[in-house]
Amino acid sequence: MRTYKYRLYPTTEQAIVLDRWLWLCRQLYNACLEQRIAAYKMQRKSISRFAQQHELVDLKAGCPEFREIGSHVLYDVVHRVDISFQRFFKHGAGHPKFQGRNQYESFTLPDRAGWKLLASRIRLTGCGEVRVRLSRPIQGIIKNVTIKRTRSGRWFVCFSCDAVPAKVYPETAAPVGLDLGLSTLVTTSDGEKLGDTRFLKRKLHKLRRAQRHVARQKRGSNRRRKSVRNLARLHERIADQRRDMHHKVSTALVQKYGLIAHEAITPAFMLANPHTARAASDAGWSQLLRFLQWKSAEAGRDLVAVDPYNTSQACSACGALVPKPLSQRTHICPCGTVLDRDHNAALNILKLAQAGPSGANHRKRMVA
Repeated sequence: MRTYKYRLYPTTEQAIVLDRWLWLCRQLYNACLEQRIAAYKMQRKSISRFAQQHELVDLKAGCPEFREIGSHVLYDVVHRVDISFQRFFKHGAGHPKFQGRNQYESFTLPDRAGWKLLASRIRLTGCGEVRVRLSRPIQGIIKNVTIKRTRSGRWFVCFSCDAVPAKVYPETAAPVGLDLGLSTLVTTSDGEKLGDTRFLKRKLHKLRRAQRHVARQKRGSNRRRKSVRNLARLHERIADQRRDMHHKVSTALVQKYGLIAHEAITPAFMLANPHTARAASDAGWSQLLRFLQWKSAEAGRDLVAVDPYNTSQACSACGALVPKPLSQRTHICPCGTVLDRDHNAALNILKLAQAGPSGANHRKRMVA
């Protein structure tokens, strides 16, 4: 299953209709949640998804406004409530919560009910033809369509497709080690530096001004809502730039190398340090590793995580420990090896990955 996401450009009238649909879906979600909670508190029984779906006919008869939305969309809302309770009982997730005005941001149209994709538009029953920017072709069989609104008021359409043909990658067996950093996202064992990590830092002055502007506005006013949208748009812009960079870096690595070794780093460790928390968040290592994981699986590459202990201190040539503070960015060993600190760490990470199951013993020899 793969999802293709595209930007929607509804007119003012169409945006009002979509906003109303989201509002009705949120009302139904909260009503279904309240019904389940009340039934359990008063009668100690649970209501099934199918029982609530059967009540939708009576709901439309008593509340005519829900007739604006297709039945499949309402069925999906009830299904979301059921999934949230399943996660709570089976997987230990938090108890389902009522959705606020800015928390319920999407609705789903399953199968071919209520929508039709045209050349550059998508026809939604009851809303009309909404312009969509198809930046790349859709492959596979479309199973359902999700309309989503962001906090800044942008609209997107997501096509969930099945039977998507596998992407063809070039044959390669070249190995590489990756050192994740703060000044540069990735340093490879080949000495190449990839990726930017300062999207948030470059926008900090604009974010601070936007946050001060929000704080000065009166709560509930139109000016405050507009300021909140502008602030959300800035955050979305930063997230979009970071995501685009992660996609480009991960795709380049998967296309070029057959074995990709990276350090099994814990982002929470870096976030706990007040000196590196902002830079670590700006780098977004977790998202990059997540992209690498599914792209490597699709391309048939080997992705190996190794223990990063002392990979920056040990010499990649002789294995001797060369202690150095974090501010020292050059590795200088008495054996004559002079390398960039991150390049040296990437070489050690690659050696640990190539050692296979004996990588732990290899690490012990390096730090002995």
